[in-house]
Amino acid sequence: MNLKENMESFLRIKKYYKEKKSKTLFEKFFEKFEGIWDFSLDRIKAAIKDLNLDKIYQEKLTILVLGSNGKGSTSYLLKSIILKTNPNLKVGLFTSPHIFSFKERFLINFSFFKTDILDKIFLKLLPFIKKYKLTYFESSFLLALELFKNTDICIFEAGLGGRLDATNALNHNIYILTTISKEHTSILGNSLEKIAFEKLSAVRKNSTLILGEKNFYKLAKKFTENIKVYEKDFFIQKNENMFFDKEKNITFKLNLSKNTFHNYKALSLALKAFFEIFNNTNLKSLSITSLDYPLFRTQKLYVNNKFFLFDVAHNEESLKRLFSVLKDEYKKYKGKYKFNFFFTFMKDKNISFLKKFFNYFENSNFYFVSIPHDRALNFKNFLRDFSGLDTKKIYKDFYVFKNTFSVLKNIYPNKVLNFIKEDTFNVFFGSFYLYNYLNLNSFFLDALNS
Repeated sequence: MNLKENMESFLRIKKYYKEKKSKTLFEKFFEKFEGIWDFSLDRIKAAIKDLNLDKIYQEKLTILVLGSNGKGSTSYLLKSIILKTNPNLKVGLFTSPHIFSFKERFLINFSFFKTDILDKIFLKLLPFIKKYKLTYFESSFLLALELFKNTDICIFEAGLGGRLDATNALNHNIYILTTISKEHTSILGNSLEKIAFEKLSAVRKNSTLILGEKNFYKLAKKFTENIKVYEKDFFIQKNENMFFDKEKNITFKLNLSKNTFHNYKALSLALKAFFEIFNNTNLKSLSITSLDYPLFRTQKLYVNNKFFLFDVAHNEESLKRLFSVLKDEYKKYKGKYKFNFFFTFMKDKNISFLKKFFNYFENSNFYFVSIPHDRALNFKNFLRDFSGLDTKKIYKDFYVFKNTFSVLKNIYPNKVLNFIKEDTFNVFFGSFYLYNYLNLNSFFLDALNS
């Protein structure tokens, strides 16, 4: 692995982890109400108008990123590409959920806001939050709008769906739809068509839509005529790392880090959005590393004869992508390194594809990490969902897969580090919330002092 990039990644993780220590007044206020959703645009629109933020954002270039997977990667990559080519601009980025710290949701260029600034702005907004009874997500979006008032460009990642998501309270210039997969079916609908409709309903008539799902082009045309379709109008030729934009007749070389598992679709969408904004046909090359992606998006690190691969794969589509990556890693390192898989999920996720992991990765350790979150899937229900597996119970919360000789255990976050030994390849994935419960500080110190 590239030692410089490896160390830069550790330093970045440590920086994010340190922010976990200081809770904001926003977090304390919403401590018991974070998971409450009440879908309506009326409240957030009224609050935005009351604060005169609607007039400010009518004059600002904004991009809304929608989709089931890849929203965070697309948003981060777009921000990085803009700043690599236009370093004097101020770009606001609003994403969710966070890995370690609430502050991760609000970035201007590459910087967090300090706790005292967030607290000051929150106290200013609190009367409006109470007046309109805003939810956690609505309030965080309102906070982003106040924080980003003096930026040049804003990129917003939608929370859930699109039609009634708080981020849809503004009219955006560019919309990006990344992927469509079955998720939150009780809210968005139980078919891909219904889910696509909910997301595409955010798109305004005269805006530009960068469409990552060509199968929904006909549906998308009901909302806007100005559509750029992935793989038809623009794409990356992987074997040569060349980006092509047929419409604008743009071709240029990408210098992609070999130490990064690149999301070519997210990168293509971000590049197309960049050229829609800047129409810069003079760009000849562009370097992309793991630092241009959000934290823990198939991020591989190495320290003290141990590999770590962090991801947030938490539904069928993202699990398929992670599985594809891990198959290659397993072929490369099995026999030299013991594979450990640490994961947890929320109750409402379709994780049936996980069976492929159990059947393919032989002689490995699978650790279900039980976290104390009210929406978290517990181990008992997890076993019920996978009752068809050929396992033998050794003792409580300990099972062996008969066909692969792999082990399945239920463990708790404070025990995770006990299972990370030398000559292991440690894979973390599942819910974003997993990382918030892991005490990784000693691991980071170990890595940075090595």
